[in-house]
Amino acid sequence: MKYNVFINNNVQKMITIIIVQMVIFSFSVNAQHKFSIWGGGGLSSLDYSVTTAAKWFCAGKHNNGFGGHFGLGYNYSFSNNLSITTGFEYARYRARFNADSLYSVHSNAIDIEDGSFFEYRSIVTKYDEKQNASFLQIPIMVQYEFGNQKQFFVAGGVKFALPLSGKHNYKANTFNNSGYYSEENYEYEKQLFVGFGEFNNRASKGAFELKTAYLTSFEAGGIIKMFDDVWSLYIGAYFDYALNNTVNLQSLPLVEYNSENPYNFTLNSVTNSQYIHNDLNQSFTNKINPIAIGVKLRLSFDFSLMQENKRKKPTVRRTPVPPRKTVPPSKPATTETAPSPAPPPVETEPEEFLWSVKSYMVSETTLSDTQKQELDVIIAMLQQNPETKFYIYGHSCDIGNARANEKISLQRAEQVKKYVLSKGISEKRILGIAAKGDTEPLLPNINDENRRINRRVEIKIIE
Repeated sequence: MKYNVFINNNVQKMITIIIVQMVIFSFSVNAQHKFSIWGGGGLSSLDYSVTTAAKWFCAGKHNNGFGGHFGLGYNYSFSNNLSITTGFEYARYRARFNADSLYSVHSNAIDIEDGSFFEYRSIVTKYDEKQNASFLQIPIMVQYEFGNQKQFFVAGGVKFALPLSGKHNYKANTFNNSGYYSEENYEYEKQLFVGFGEFNNRASKGAFELKTAYLTSFEAGGIIKMFDDVWSLYIGAYFDYALNNTVNLQSLPLVEYNSENPYNFTLNSVTNSQYIHNDLNQSFTNKINPIAIGVKLRLSFDFSLMQENKRKKPTVRRTPVPPRKTVPPSKPATTETAPSPAPPPVETEPEEFLWSVKSYMVSETTLSDTQKQELDVIIAMLQQNPETKFYIYGHSCDIGNARANEKISLQRAEQVKKYVLSKGISEKRILGIAAKGDTEPLLPNINDENRRINRRVEIKIIE
């Protein structure tokens, strides 16, 4: 009961912390919210080494197991590349222990007939035990996305693993149980009705106690963007390892006398019990740490971007290039009148036409599928008019400091330039690119809609 109360109290505390974090993030200015569901699998084991004595004396051996985890999470972006993720996940770990022969710790027991005390002894052969542990894990991970289109990611952090259950299943070829009565100086070995004698092919299950685990966690992999970048699929590898011992080592005998039903004796797990060797109590295992290595898939939904897309998408502000004006030939001079002198040429400024692509998210520099479609219209016009040249100007809204806004607006302009060049437009036609930052807003930066329109890239065409 005390153990269950401990678990419940810790779960309540951690859930409260996560909820408070989510509420704080959700009210942050210009928060970018993403929600995720994930699952992973591979080696997922209770990692421990068999003690030297158990390895040599009992031929004890540990084997790692396979398992996995799945969960739900929330992601908050601090910048275009950096974010933090938290949530909940259910994780399962497995391991296995087997040994040729085990000598249980001698334990004191009470005779069911006369109430006298005796020493309960047991020898076990061909012992095989499977351990299964499950945890509720709460990750706090910092994630960094990189690449031209943010197609890669790395993440690192910690996980708090709250124990849900620890179970073990065992089987053995034989149990030779006996009772030594010190007053009689005699060991009873064949009284089956009181649990003494040989018991064959026994199999059963039990439970063992776990402690809260503190894990380091790392992930890395690739990102696939889908549906106008609203959905993202993260594919990568993960590694989790607990820094502390998660099983309470207790001085329990492996085989324990059951005074209420001696024929059905109790078997404890090797993770928290001991055996006897050279008249000394020895532990079967050393420190026990959950470990997990495997492949993970995470599907992320960008709630902020979805809200942006729901708003009215702006049209590209463009003016068609007018046809070149032709000057009709002058009338030929007659012999009757002297030709008038030709007027001096008038120098006129070249005409300018402005096109723009808007609807960037805060700190976003990459082009969405919709923005690429808008640029394709501009590119088609440039291809039809190979003599035209142009400038590319990047703009931002007023969120952030001037230096950051200038950097973001320049990155937006560079991404547009890169896309235009990829469509076969000569770089010689680009007269230059520049970062305007938040110095030339189209609309006053007084609300989110105006700021969204101000986050843009302009293409100024010189005719």
